[in-house]
Amino acid sequence: MPGGRLLLLDGVGSIAGWVGSAAWLVVAALSFVVFGLRRQRMDDVRCAYRWWLTGGVAATLLSANAATHSHQILAGLIAASTGFSPLPANAFWWLALGLPIFGLLAVRLVVDASASRLAAAAGGLTLGVIATDPAIESHAADAQLAGIAPSVPWSLVGPGCVVAGPLLAILSLLLVNRHILREAEGKAAVRKPKATAAKPAKAKKAATNPTDPSADAPAKPTRTSSKSTTPEAAAPA
Repeated sequence: MPGGRLLLLDGVGSIAGWVGSAAWLVVAALSFVVFGLRRQRMDDVRCAYRWWLTGGVAATLLSANAATHSHQILAGLIAASTGFSPLPANAFWWLALGLPIFGLLAVRLVVDASASRLAAAAGGLTLGVIATDPAIESHAADAQLAGIAPSVPWSLVGPGCVVAGPLLAILSLLLVNRHILREAEGKAAVRKPKATAAKPAKAKKAATNPTDPSADAPAKPTRTSSKSTTPEAAAPA
């Protein structure tokens, strides 16, 4: 049936795949917008804004993967070359390669967005939804999920996470951009770095530093002449 693959809920060329791909492109565009806004801040001495540029590139890669499922192709090639695949559908390899890179990057961006509580909450929910999809797609917990809630159609949860994950990421990024604009307009409090304690004055250094040898050194006595200059001492006996 022509176009029948488009009506599927999951897989290459499905509705969930194309909607997820388009949503990840929007996430990439919003990440680049945050990068452009954050780089204008003069107090970002650690250049944390560059993480948003990396996030935009990662979202672009996720968009391409949502449309092509290239992670499964790459995992199949590695499994065929190594002969090792402990999880169904070669899920071990794309989990081992993708989770450390994309997972840590996502956590770093959520931490950077913590200035806005709403954005951080939406980002945390996004991480939870995105983490649910690999657990379902890898079929590693099918028996446990069926035992917990046998009446839940778990075959629909995976495609739902594919679409809901980037949509929640879009919401989080919109909240981040809103908070940055409110900071620029003076309507939101700007998070300031912690002030460092000033160094003590040089005059108080000896009093505050008991290990300073010059602090406990006794004063030198005034040296006097042993010869008397009085007239009585100069007169003969």
